Amino acid sequence: MHKYAEQEMSEHPEIFEGENLKEIEKGRNSDWSKEFFVRKKAEAFESLNEQYMATTNAVEVKETVLEELNKQTEETIQTMVETEAQKEFMRYAFLKELKTPIGKLAAGAWRKFKEWLDMHKRKEVEEKTRESVLGKLAELKKETKEHPRTPVVPKNTGKQSWNNLSLD
Repeated sequence: MHKYAEQEMSEHPEIFEGENLKEIEKGRNSDWSKEFFVRKKAEAFESLNEQYMATTNAVEVKETVLEELNKQTEETIQTMVETEAQKEFMRYAFLKELKTPIGKLAAGAWRKFKEWLDMHKRKEVEEKTRESVLGKLAELKKETKEHPRTPVVPKNTGKQSWNNLSLD
């Protein structure tokens, strides 16, 4: 230990400036050597503790992010399942030849819903839809009058295709 302490002192004079080692005593370590190694152990422990705390904090943050991601994933899956269930219901509701009990049930539910819609909501929905569509058409007409576009005639390439036409 004495030799190790001497080596450390020679390699790091900026730390151990002005310090001297006691003479080697047979059978006992010097007090300075003990203090030196106690100090080294304390520094190593502190460094390991800092690393542990940093790792623990990083793990906690990652676990929180992972929990949130899992929650969002589960919500998305449930939304997609619900959408698929609605699509499946609509497939059954519009079958012409009902062969299964679920198809008959779905078609019956659809008919009852349409009857209710026709009796209570059809006029309101129709009016709102008409206003929306006619309003958008009026906006497009106005925009077209303000900024008329000149149609571009495609060059004759030998192939006639609607995909080649452009209105810009």
